[in-house]
Amino acid sequence: MSPSIFAKYAPGQSSAIAVVVVCAILATLALSFVLVRLVWVTGAARYGRSESTRHSRMGFFFRTQLGVFVGCLLACNLLTSISGLISINWIAVGGVKEGFNCTSQAVLSEMGNFGSAYFMVVLGIHAFNSLVLRNRHANWINTVLVVGGWVATIVIGVAPAFVSGKAGPLYGATSFNCGFTQRYPVQHLLQHFLPTFLASVLSTVIYSLVFLILRGTLTINGGLRLNLNPESRWLGNSGSFLEYQRFVNSIGRSMLW
Repeated sequence: MSPSIFAKYAPGQSSAIAVVVVCAILATLALSFVLVRLVWVTGAARYGRSESTRHSRMGFFFRTQLGVFVGCLLACNLLTSISGLISINWIAVGGVKEGFNCTSQAVLSEMGNFGSAYFMVVLGIHAFNSLVLRNRHANWINTVLVVGGWVATIVIGVAPAFVSGKAGPLYGATSFNCGFTQRYPVQHLLQHFLPTFLASVLSTVIYSLVFLILRGTLTINGGLRLNLNPESRWLGNSGSFLEYQRFVNSIGRSMLW
């Protein structure tokens, strides 16, 4: 990228960007604390150091397949937050200047965006598979999902930094930060907006199905059927509240494997 390209902020725009930076700082601190604590607890459990019951439970959660997916999602969110911190440079100089910092912000932003979308869908599929289908896939499938997700995240985020079309580099200065430039609207749509949109739609559909099936509104045994009175499952049962507690506990246990 040519370092001579400079997109100057409009009057008052720096103040608006400062709000984004403050949110990025808070998010980075929060996510960093969670991930550092996760590494500490996991390491303590692995090397036999004493930990309280609460901490050992935390380590157990992040050693399950669900915990691994959640940890990956948090890491992707952290990448997005770190990319927001780079905007401190743009506030200091009053605009966005293309160069190494600009490219780094674009790479981190795209990695965080795609990775968050990917692991959000993976979590939804895991929930549907565990709670509705009651299936447990092999550990190697979990490894493929995690490794494949991170490889795709890195490639999709880093590759455009080395690609330059007829209109110039794909990554460059936008109105307030760095990412796909306005010269490449199709790439911006396909790689930035489309993954987030598809992840939102798929997650909504998957979690809605999980909720409706667990609630009893939809049944899948013997075909898809609609039940408008799911509470009837508990009627006539003298221990209905106890049964409901057992039902909720079974949901939690079925997610942790």
